[in-house]
Amino acid sequence: MIDSQAYSPEKNDFSTPIQRLLNLNESNSRIRKLKTFIPDLKAVARRRQDIDAIFLIGQPRSARLLKPQLQFYRAEKLPIYATSQIYSGLPNPLQDSDL
Repeated sequence: MIDSQAYSPEKNDFSTPIQRLLNLNESNSRIRKLKTFIPDLKAVARRRQDIDAIFLIGQPRSARLLKPQLQFYRAEKLPIYATSQIYSGLPNPLQDSDL
């Protein structure tokens, strides 16, 4: 395990723990520093490259919200593994598509 981040399952926005997990906050910091020297610099934050997968522990509601947010923060190609706890036990193809 390289890193871990906790999140509050009561929230809908997991951007802070996701950005910390993917080191996007550090990438954004580097971009800001570079812009002090190169004001016209166009750059996009880059996620860390030393992650092979994400192991998600959570309930169905949180998992459904986390997956699209991980995709938004450039983690769409990372495999996401989870325990069976993220499945509610009742098949719902519409809601479970993000699981």
